[in-house]
Amino acid sequence: MAKRNKGNWFRWYIKSITPPYSLKDLIPIFISAILVAIFIIILGHVYAQIADNTLPSAPTAISATPQPSDNCCKVTFSFRGSTDNVGIVKYYIYSNGNFSSTVSAYGNRDDTNNGWTYLMNFGPKVTTSLTVKAVDTAGNLSSPSNAITVTSPGIPIFVSNISMVYSSSSKTGNLITTKVYVMERDPWIDAKRGILNNTPINNATVTLFITSPSGQKTSLTGITQGNATNAGTVTFKTSANEKGTYSVNITNVSATDRNEYLPHVTSKTLIVN
Repeated sequence: MAKRNKGNWFRWYIKSITPPYSLKDLIPIFISAILVAIFIIILGHVYAQIADNTLPSAPTAISATPQPSDNCCKVTFSFRGSTDNVGIVKYYIYSNGNFSSTVSAYGNRDDTNNGWTYLMNFGPKVTTSLTVKAVDTAGNLSSPSNAITVTSPGIPIFVSNISMVYSSSSKTGNLITTKVYVMERDPWIDAKRGILNNTPINNATVTLFITSPSGQKTSLTGITQGNATNAGTVTFKTSANEKGTYSVNITNVSATDRNEYLPHVTSKTLIVN
C-alpha cells in the first residue's frame, strides 16, 4: 500500500481552507450565520422575559367623558401610558374594581394628550369608577392608576310635536288647548337619519311657558299620560281672551334617570283672530 506524501496532503489542506471560495460555497455559511443570530436574539428575548420581575409604572387616568346623547350610553376614557424596563404590551381597564376590557399598547393612540383613548359602553345613566393597569412583555401587572368617576349618558328623549287649538264656548270660555308629544329616541339611530323607531314616553315631566299677544307669560308643568290613547302626551288648557299670536316654548323635559332631554321641537305659535 502506497504511502500518502505528507507534503501533498498539507498542500491540499491549505488549499481547502484558503479563499477564494465560489458564491455557491458561501451560501450555506451565510444561512448558518443568520440562523445562529436569530436563535441568539430569541434566546435573549426569552431570557429577558423570564428574568424580568420589574413592574411597570402605574398609568395616569386623564379623563372620562360622556358622549353626546345620540350615542347612548358611551363614555370615552383617556389615560397616559406606563414606562417599563422591557416594554408594555397592553392595558387592563377596570370598572368599579372589576375587569372591563383590554386595550392594546400598539393602537388607540391619541396624540392630542399623548395618551390612549378607549370608547366604553355602559347602560343608561350608569355611574362608575374607572382605573387602568399596565401589562409588560413578561406579564407583570402595574399598580392601578388614579380613579375617575363618570356617569354614562341616558337614552335621549325629545318633543316630537306640539299642537295648539283655539276653542270658544259659552261654558268653557275662550281656551287654547296645547298638546305636547314626548318620545324616546332609538339610541342606535344616527341623528342625521331623522326621527325613526321612537317610543312614546309616559310619566315624563314637561315644563313650558305660554306667551299671550300682550306679552304675558304663563309657566306650566305637566306629566305625559300613560294610557294607550294618549301615550307620551300631556295636555295644557289656558285662557285666550286676547286676539293675536300666542306662543309655546318648551323649557325642559325630564323622565326617569334613564333619559336625557334632546331638543327637537321646542316652540309653536297660534294666531287667534
